[in-house]
Amino acid sequence: MMDEKTTVSAETDGQPSQAVYLYGLIRTGTVVDLPAVELLAVGDVAAAFERVSAVEWSGPAAEANLQDSAWLVSHACRHGEVVSALNARSAVLPVRFGAIFTSERVLEEFLETHVNEIIPFLERIDGHEEWSLKFFLQADQASAWLLAMDPELSLRQQSLSETPGKRYFQEKQLLAAVKKKVLQSAQNQAQRIIEALCLLGKDSHPLRLQASANPGYEMIAHEAWLLPEANVQTFCDQIQHLQEEVAEQGLVIEWSGPWPPYSFAPALGESSP
Repeated sequence: MMDEKTTVSAETDGQPSQAVYLYGLIRTGTVVDLPAVELLAVGDVAAAFERVSAVEWSGPAAEANLQDSAWLVSHACRHGEVVSALNARSAVLPVRFGAIFTSERVLEEFLETHVNEIIPFLERIDGHEEWSLKFFLQADQASAWLLAMDPELSLRQQSLSETPGKRYFQEKQLLAAVKKKVLQSAQNQAQRIIEALCLLGKDSHPLRLQASANPGYEMIAHEAWLLPEANVQTFCDQIQHLQEEVAEQGLVIEWSGPWPPYSFAPALGESSP
């Protein structure tokens, strides 16, 4: 049902009633004691999977399930819990929600095809954690700070006309100038902070901006970081210090982790049927 899926036939005479749901790829020999989760090893790589109903995950039933919020939330939560548990036990290549294979043999062939991508990834992330870094602009706070600190904008504000019509247009021009400068200043600060943190991370890259759940806050930068475990505490301490520095400027930093390393995982089998 997602990038890595293999089409599953519905249950009919001669067709399997079960399919294989893939959670993630780990090193062979990793102990996984999770309910209903099994391992299929191919050389140095093992697939953590669960047997599921072929009918539930294919054809019209699958399409209906994807429209059922209760079903979707339940299964997505199950997926997230298993992948997080794998991540806590071992280096893992997490697979996104909905990766279905018709049988263990098909999954085994998939592992054989991609083993040369899987093993280098597991070696690369061993001893590392993925962390998320988000930057939000609180526009009202940032505008008030800028008007107080920027001499040119402060003078323009103090020099607004007493004539209502003229003052209205001057205020619109001033607000537009403040908005533009606030965003530019916040983006520059975010970039400065990202550059200051670079020495602590093995890798980082930008992620899609998201809508903020807090009114008045706008996300202006979103980064995924791959950190050596030894650097995580220093990373968090530095962000806390930098947040205190920029708080009055209306820049809010949120950081969270560790997460399964989805952001750095290779996209296996995207072109497969």
